[in-house]
Formats: sequence, C-alpha cells, structure tokens
Amino acid sequence: MGTYVTHWNGPATGATLGLALSAAGLACTGVAGVLGWMLVQGYHIGIRLTPTQERDELAVQNTKVIRPHHHRAA
Repeated sequence: MGTYVTHWNGPATGATLGLALSAAGLACTGVAGVLGWMLVQGYHIGIRLTPTQERDELAVQNTKVIRPHHHRAA
C-alpha cells in the first residue's frame, strides 16, 4: 500500500487491494441482506399503512396475474 501513497496517479502494482475491498464490500452486502431479512421475516418490522394504502394493498394482493398466451407461427 505504500506505493499508492507516493505514486497515486500511476498504474496499480497489483490487484490484491482491489480484490480485498471487493470481497469486503460483498461480505458487508451479504450481512446487511441477512439482517434485513431477519428484521422483516423474523421480527415483522415494517411500515404502518394508512387505511387507503391497506385497501389498495388488499386489491393488489387479490388481483390475479393474467399471463399472455404465446401462439406459435403456423
């Protein structure tokens, strides 16, 4: 890392630092995802909907998905 301090505008001397930072970012994202899932699914942390939003949410949840039919060319 010492070479980056004196020659910060030059080419990178190796990929180790970049790979380590990428791995750390990926690990942090994974941990955040697991913790978020635990909050929502395990502890049922969420938002409080207004009466209008609750009515609209029920309508959305009860709507059937219409899948288009794909016809093959004859």
